[in-house]
Amino acid sequence: MPGFNANDYVSVAERVSQAQTVLEHVQADPPVMLTDTMGYIRVTVTLKEGRSATGTASFRLDLAGSRAQATNPLEDCETSAIGRALAFLGFASSKSIASREEVQEAERRSENGNGRRQAMIGKIQAMQVQAKKRKIEVRHKPIETATDEELIEIGTAYKAALEEGA
Repeated sequence: MPGFNANDYVSVAERVSQAQTVLEHVQADPPVMLTDTMGYIRVTVTLKEGRSATGTASFRLDLAGSRAQATNPLEDCETSAIGRALAFLGFASSKSIASREEVQEAERRSENGNGRRQAMIGKIQAMQVQAKKRKIEVRHKPIETATDEELIEIGTAYKAALEEGA
């Protein structure tokens, strides 16, 4: 997420703090599973004046690591849904409905995706060197402009050619 500026987003805690004196009720629905490992939680926030809003957030149960998304995915998801509901009610949402935590997680996931792509390109380049040394030619489009799916195909082609030429 190029240009991410944490100051453009507020945390869920800031939204809860801002709304604390006017909150009447927070109701979280049970998690809804979309697949074996993915789902969402819907939370409705009601204010003492009677207005209410519903926020939804998604979770994954198969994430690794030590962040809240990996160690406590349902609690993290519920917190995000509360933050969205509060944003829909106008609490700390002048710049964005997304919370600071959500944007930081999206940025981290994007960086990890780019890291995986770079690792894939590195493996292909290593196979290119091996193929060149062994005078094996594999025709393909430039790896710099290949999609992730095309990179997988290129890598598979090099692997097969190197095994065949062994």
